[in-house]
Amino acid sequence: MLAVRGVAQVRGTALSAAANASISGIAGVGHILTGAGIILLLLSFKKMTKN
Repeated sequence: MLAVRGVAQVRGTALSAAANASISGIAGVGHILTGAGIILLLLSFKKMTKN
């Protein structure tokens, strides 16, 4: 979504409030999923070291 927002800004495209909010929302969901993935990865590492 960084690329989408960057291209829109460089081209000077006026985004509606809904488009702006949807870009931010999708980026937020991506950050949440990335954070959950990192937590699961760390828990997996912790489990591996116990064995």
